[in-house]
Amino acid sequence: MHDGLKRALISDPRYHDRLETLKRRPLVLVALTNHCNFRCEYCSTTGQERVPHVNMDEALFRGIVEQCAEAGLAPRFGQTYEPFAHPRIAEFIGIVNGAGLHFTSNTNGSLLTDKVRDLPMSLIVSLSENAE
Repeated sequence: MHDGLKRALISDPRYHDRLETLKRRPLVLVALTNHCNFRCEYCSTTGQERVPHVNMDEALFRGIVEQCAEAGLAPRFGQTYEPFAHPRIAEFIGIVNGAGLHFTSNTNGSLLTDKVRDLPMSLIVSLSENAE
């Protein structure tokens, strides 16, 4: 990022207000997998080397969800990588909803199969595919 733009952003009072809010109530971001099926230009993972796919296991996932529910925090899924590339995503959405939380995620939308499409969730769909 251009240094001048970065300085302007971090000197903005709204940035500092948001930091203070996060200190009082942290934002929990959970990557369910280290895999994405696209290489969008704007994504923070674009320059990373391809590595073997790793998916979060159910025990770790349940632990995170339970701790968030106890603390009154609403976790977000898929800020990096594609959460719907996880082979058990439908079950994981059910775990979140079963804990009294709401599944909220970013996605490129390409893997929203019939199995997950109608599940209760909130999605931000963003895709900026390139030739790769």
